[in-house]
Amino acid sequence: MSNLRNIKSVMSAQVEIKDENGAPTGVFFEIAGPTHPKRKAILLANQRRLQHQLQKTGKVMLDDPAEQELQARDNLVAFTLGWTGFTDDKGQEVPFSAEAARDLYEADEYSWLVDQLNTALNEKERFMRRFASN
Repeated sequence: MSNLRNIKSVMSAQVEIKDENGAPTGVFFEIAGPTHPKRKAILLANQRRLQHQLQKTGKVMLDDPAEQELQARDNLVAFTLGWTGFTDDKGQEVPFSAEAARDLYEADEYSWLVDQLNTALNEKERFMRRFASN
């Protein structure tokens, strides 16, 4: 019998990046889970902004699709906590920073990577772990 008390949410998870054939690349990105304080704060701020607009105008005001895309990219940058195994063309490790992540995510040729990470952010089971009972 399983004890639900042993299954807990975790703050972040590693995502192993896959190539075009679905094979592992050895590159791992650490992303913030739904309970991570940084992710919660950003999502709550977005919800508050929408609620404020609704209260002010009585209408739901949708952002321009280009603005939505920029917001989604800003969120992905903020929700990326680090990476390992990511190297440049010379085989040198690329140091993680928010600026490096933004540059990577803004490059059209890496839209496939953005898609993988956004998919992973929405996989709630990725942010659950079973812990041994004491």
